[in-house]
Amino acid sequence: DNERLLSQLQQSEQHGEVANAKLAAFQASATLHLQSLEQVRVRTRLADQEGAMEVQKLRAEITKFRQETEVLQAKLAKQEMLGKLQAANDAAAMEALRQASQQHLQAKEVAEAELQTLRSQGMEVSDGSRALTEVARHQQALALGQEQQEEL
Repeated sequence: DNERLLSQLQQSEQHGEVANAKLAAFQASATLHLQSLEQVRVRTRLADQEGAMEVQKLRAEITKFRQETEVLQAKLAKQEMLGKLQAANDAAAMEALRQASQQHLQAKEVAEAELQTLRSQGMEVSDGSRALTEVARHQQALALGQEQQEEL
């Protein structure tokens, strides 16, 4: 009986040693897994930080591009406004030129009519510059007469 108990005790000790060896192997494996997990956590934290920095850089670039776009839009609006002003100035200049041309033609017609009047009154007008001088004097006299009438 004792032998049998001794044999069972030896077997139990062997089973205990095997169990202890398995437990030690499991603990070593668990320690390796925990270390791997910690490394993954560290890498994940670093990746998160790098991602956050990349997001900040992208946001800064987006802000910069938005500001540049606003500046360009302002410049474009200014160019469009300048173009409109230039077109308006050109139109005004053309209108002024048209009016000046019309006034010139009217003055020429008046001068020719005055010249005809002077000729019909028997004045000999052969020199163009002398005729223009006479017409100019006549027009000045008319203008003075109109001013005097307006003053009265």
